[in-house]
Amino acid sequence: MISLIIPMYNEEDNVKNTLEKVNSVLSKLNQKYEIIVVNDGSKDGTLSALKDAKKLYKNLAIVTYEPNKGPGNAFREGFSKAKGDIIITLDADLSFSPNDIPRLLDKIKEADVVIGSQHMKNAKMENIPLWRVLVSKAAIHMDRFFLGVKLSSVSSFFVAYKKDIIKNLVFRSNGFDAQCEILVKLYKKGYKIKEIPCTLRWSDNRKNRLTFKKLLKEIEKRIRLWVYLNKNIKNET
Repeated sequence: MISLIIPMYNEEDNVKNTLEKVNSVLSKLNQKYEIIVVNDGSKDGTLSALKDAKKLYKNLAIVTYEPNKGPGNAFREGFSKAKGDIIITLDADLSFSPNDIPRLLDKIKEADVVIGSQHMKNAKMENIPLWRVLVSKAAIHMDRFFLGVKLSSVSSFFVAYKKDIIKNLVFRSNGFDAQCEILVKLYKKGYKIKEIPCTLRWSDNRKNRLTFKKLLKEIEKRIRLWVYLNKNIKNET
C-alpha cells in the first residue's frame, strides 16, 4: 500500500486540482493507496474544500488542527497516520509533478529513501526567481559542507520512504527546515538513499508570495539546525 502525505496551509484554491492530479496518477498504479492531507491550521476555506473532496475520494483521509504549526509538524502527523508500506510526501501546489511518483516507486525498490531532486544533472528549476535559485544552490553546498552529506538536495518535499524507517525517526523541527533534519538524520544512520532528477516549478502564486524577509527567517533556522545537528546527531544515531 502507498500513503501519500500532503501538508496544506491556506491552499483552498489548490485542493481540487491537486487531488484530481494525484488521484489520476495513483489510480493507474494497480496498488492500494491512501491520500492523507494534513490541514495545518488553514485560515481560508481549505478544510471546507477538503470535506467536499472527501465525498469524491473515499481514499482521502483528512487530518486537521489549529493553529498553524508548519510543514514539519504536518509531516509528523501524517507519518503517524500512514498505513502504507511506502510513504511519499508532496507539496500542496505540486511544485514537483505527481507524474514522477512512479519513478520514485521504481527507484525505492533498491533503496530505503528516494529524493526527487531539483539540483541533479538533468533536473530543472522553472518559474523561480533567479536570486532564489542562486540562494538554493548555495544552500545545498553549505549543507553538504557543514553537515557532511553527499546528497544533491536535503530540502526537497518530494520524497519516498519505506514505512519502518520514517515512522521510527524522531525529528524536532516543525518548519521548512524539518526536511533537512529528516534527510540528514537518515543519511547519518546509514540508510540507503537514492535521488532522481525532477523539475521544480513554482506557480505564479507561490512566486509572488516569496519575500526576502521570509527567506532570511529560513536561513536563520537553517543555521540553528546546523548547530543542533552537529552537536546532537552522534548521540541520536
